[in-house]
Amino acid sequence: MLADTGLATAFNIGLHEIIRKAIELGILGKVEKTWATAKDQRVCRKCWLLSGVTIDFFEKFFESEKYTGEIPPLHPNCRCAVVYKEVLPPGLIPLTPEQMTTPNLPPELLGTVPNNPEDIEEALKYYEGQIADQPIENGIVITPEGEVYHTTGDDDTLNPILDLSNKLNGAIVTHNHPVDSANEYSFRGDDIDLFMNYGLEVLHGVDENFVYELNRNPEDIDQIPSIEDGTEFDYRHSQVIEKAESLGIGYRRWQRGF
Repeated sequence: MLADTGLATAFNIGLHEIIRKAIELGILGKVEKTWATAKDQRVCRKCWLLSGVTIDFFEKFFESEKYTGEIPPLHPNCRCAVVYKEVLPPGLIPLTPEQMTTPNLPPELLGTVPNNPEDIEEALKYYEGQIADQPIENGIVITPEGEVYHTTGDDDTLNPILDLSNKLNGAIVTHNHPVDSANEYSFRGDDIDLFMNYGLEVLHGVDENFVYELNRNPEDIDQIPSIEDGTEFDYRHSQVIEKAESLGIGYRRWQRGF
């Protein structure tokens, strides 16, 4: 028991300190950690309740006089471990609740992202997870040079994004569609005008159900939903498909996965 517990302690502490050092050196960006169990009948109740819990790297899973609470083991013969995941590339900072709920903030530089598809996708997915359910529109702009900006509007518009007009050409932009707003469930005319008039490379919209995308590949187009679907959301979706086809651009949507 002592040997097994000692090995588990050394493994978890060693890995945790390696990740900590990588964050401090800027090798890794924002990291989250998830408690993992053996998922069998020998797992104790305390560990079972922690199974799958995901928190920030610097947070604690639990408070205890005997253990740090940052990592396993939780008790003698504990077989748990931690799974680490980088959710934001180095050089970028998360948004605060105040930033995401203050209307009409001018564009603010959050940092830079390496100019490769993997890091850009990672940054998009992370920030979309932060802004998707906010009550006002939040926008994230990734310029061709890798600069990442954040701005807010109100519950229906995102006008401050136009302050970046000289940086929007070729940029990747994502923004949320607040629940019950005029452009919830797909894009409206203002979104399409922004994409076309300012030369965006990609425009995302996110709401509580879907991610929507306008892009420069006219072959990347969704099919118009069948009449049998019959929902208002599918009708609005079909309108944007027809508009995208007429403009020679791509448009698609997919179910939120964050």
